[in-house]
Amino acid sequence: MERGIDSANGLAFVWEEGTEILGFICAHDLGFRGYISELVVAEKARGKEIGKKLVELVQNKLDEVGCSVLIADVWCDAESFY
Repeated sequence: MERGIDSANGLAFVWEEGTEILGFICAHDLGFRGYISELVVAEKARGKEIGKKLVELVQNKLDEVGCSVLIADVWCDAESFY
């Protein structure tokens, strides 16, 4: 995890409420596009748009350096949908 955060070069963020970390995103600027390598939201915090806000934060940071395309692999815990 530490190596991933280091390689994110400023594009790794956590969402905190009080003393709890409820969300985490790690992205990478590849020059021609941004890539989300990790996006995690605590199960108890889902439905609060934390993931959306973290993605928007990364997109804004990428826009600042002229990178307007953001992609991600998609994986989810299937149990969270049932």
